[in-house]
Amino acid sequence: MVKENRIFNLTILFTLILKLFLSYFFPLTGDEAYFITTSKNFDFGYYEHPPMIWWLLYIFSFFGRYTFHFFYYRLFSVFSTTLIGILLFRLISYFDKKKAYLISSLFLLSPLHLFNFLITNDIPLIFFTFLSAFFFYYGIKNDKKIYFLISGIFGGLSFLSKYFAFLYFLSILIFTIYKKEKKLWRSFAIFIISALPFIFINLYWNYTHCWINFLFNLIYRKKKEFFKIKNIILFFISILFLITPYFFKILLESKFFLKRKFLNNIDFFFFIFFIPLVFLFLLSFLRRVGLHWYISFLPFSFILLEEINMEKILKSIKVALIFDLLIFLLISSILILPFEKFKNHKKYPHILMFLKPDILSGYLKSIKENYIFATTGYTESAIMSYYTKIPFIVFGSLSASGRQYDISFDFKKIDGKDILIFSLEDIDVEIFSDFFERINKEKVKIFEGDFYLLFCKKFNYKNYREKILRKTYEKFYKIPEFLPAKGNFFKEKYNF
Repeated sequence: MVKENRIFNLTILFTLILKLFLSYFFPLTGDEAYFITTSKNFDFGYYEHPPMIWWLLYIFSFFGRYTFHFFYYRLFSVFSTTLIGILLFRLISYFDKKKAYLISSLFLLSPLHLFNFLITNDIPLIFFTFLSAFFFYYGIKNDKKIYFLISGIFGGLSFLSKYFAFLYFLSILIFTIYKKEKKLWRSFAIFIISALPFIFINLYWNYTHCWINFLFNLIYRKKKEFFKIKNIILFFISILFLITPYFFKILLESKFFLKRKFLNNIDFFFFIFFIPLVFLFLLSFLRRVGLHWYISFLPFSFILLEEINMEKILKSIKVALIFDLLIFLLISSILILPFEKFKNHKKYPHILMFLKPDILSGYLKSIKENYIFATTGYTESAIMSYYTKIPFIVFGSLSASGRQYDISFDFKKIDGKDILIFSLEDIDVEIFSDFFERINKEKVKIFEGDFYLLFCKKFNYKNYREKILRKTYEKFYKIPEFLPAKGNFFKEKYNF
């Protein structure tokens, strides 16, 4: 037991140091900057997704707003996923303590844990889903209603993290049906009732905000796709990557544990792992399934390794170490490359924005004229807002993504003002000519990258309302007739 205990403790220490290292040196992504900068305005909902990731960052922002390095905001991702590894040990140790040390070590060494250090809404989803399942299992094991109540609360928080939580709820329902136990149905009712207040928060916010969370996820962001064999192949490759190759081999050999008779009631975790996986597998016949879609359900697959012999688990750990090393070397080699190596890349200005944002932000802050700063995309606005500490708006965009600015910003208030549009690509001045009295374009070369500045005088709100905001309303904020709604914030704001 001493040996296994030492492996586990060293793995926690090693993976925590590595995650902290990566979270400090890996460049801030556009989505992370978007979450951080838009979280400073507290609300019960936000444009793309349920509010949990914004709420967590809002709490963090009490201690610094934009002043802290993004490493600080990534700490929740680093420590919450590590806590899952510790809770895994707690669960499995009830059956076999030696195996618990090794299986938890394998989870901590998997990319599913190790490379989850970025700020995403998948992190609170995996965290609260796991806590919910942890307490639901404890409720089954100890026959105590309080655990089902706590499980429901965490289940509700998982729903406020991301809508993939519905697969978790569906899995528990199917498990309850499968068990055919009246007592379990009562426990399931407690679970659902305690989750409902959190679900209601999101439903009510959508009811008062054009149902934009649901419409965005189900309609606006979807591209027409057809059956592609590569999407099914990517489905399996994604699982292999997240849980490491040898564990994936164990899954295949056991036919994903489908025919195995589980002991100690861990069939509960099989359902939470397998039902979402079947759903995503079927979905892969229709579209590409994102790598991050799996992460809240795959941790439960590690619990099922309790049925596998020690030799295979040890071999999985050895393969995971090699696999992690290769991934880490790949990431490190890219990060230490001189940015000049990318100068012939067609997206070189975009690369510079992520690798040298301080240079770009420093240049923009040096402009002394009284302009409202803008870009034409939410990624650029979020990155520049974070680094300049000046709020950038998104101008002229009809993209489905990053439209939180539709809620937080009012173009009426800047009628007649001067706007400076910063762009990573050349912009035809004629595109925006109807919205300003005069536009002067300048090209700036920074580190061999070409950037463009549009100095726009006297914003014409009336023209912008008719040509951009009306299209925005028609495209994103016309509520389908079958959906009940309380008001229409965009229609009312701009009087359509």
